[in-house]
Amino acid sequence: MRKLLRKIFDYLYKSKKVLMQRMDLSIHANEHCNLNCKGCTPFSPIAEEEYCNLEILDRSLRNLSRVEKGFNEIKIVGGEPLLNRELAKMIKIVRTHFDKNPIYIWTNGILLQYPERMPADFWKACKDYDVSIRITAYPIRLDYARLIDTCKSNGVQASVFIDKSDEGSGWLSRELNEKGNINFWSKLKIFKLWRCDSYNCMHLVEDKIFACSPMGMIKHLNRRFGTDFQYSTTDFLFVEKIKKFSQIRKYLFLESPFCRYCPGKYQSSHWDVSKKAKEEWINTSY
Repeated sequence: MRKLLRKIFDYLYKSKKVLMQRMDLSIHANEHCNLNCKGCTPFSPIAEEEYCNLEILDRSLRNLSRVEKGFNEIKIVGGEPLLNRELAKMIKIVRTHFDKNPIYIWTNGILLQYPERMPADFWKACKDYDVSIRITAYPIRLDYARLIDTCKSNGVQASVFIDKSDEGSGWLSRELNEKGNINFWSKLKIFKLWRCDSYNCMHLVEDKIFACSPMGMIKHLNRRFGTDFQYSTTDFLFVEKIKKFSQIRKYLFLESPFCRYCPGKYQSSHWDVSKKAKEEWINTSY
């Protein structure tokens, strides 16, 4: 009984969070990465080299700015976003349409070891448009304190926001079920928040809003392994059709057809180097 009450409380808390809280928006600068992480959720180790289309980004953010009061932080993510040589232009576009929101670049920090190799306009854009850098620490040979000092010496605020440097503990991944798993809870769409760890995620991929990065990046899995994970038009929102932020809240609140592939909960393990094996992302026991 106690466990049931706890689950009900957690569900109600998440419901309130989705219904009331301003929400973060993640924008993918590119889809490949220079760090080869086993089971990476956006499939970066097997992603082809693709970059954000700035023209589409400008149009999408212009449309989303009509409901900007619903957004909190704007996160520029990847892959590894510092690989995008046009990141300064991207930053300017984001700040043009979201002039008050905090903007953060989420990076593994590897390229920050060589600040002189970064595009000259990168540091200026971060400084002029008030962009902060958040570094995820991995169990690799990087002096993270030095990286933060490097950013600050260039007039840019930085911090180690997620620390997995302790032997990579707390690494999270998911194994998708290619056949789909329709059960009692997934039939009740309202229960997405009960079983999903990504209930408050929001990813902008070109002109679409997705509820999680695996859904938005599933093409990489299909290309690499010949799988047939599919999403329908109800699995995402076309940005141009969003008139009110309540449309986004409703979309995040409910399950979508793509959720049938996902266990909902992350699996916790230790960070390791990817072998680009199918088993890292797909449960092959079905």
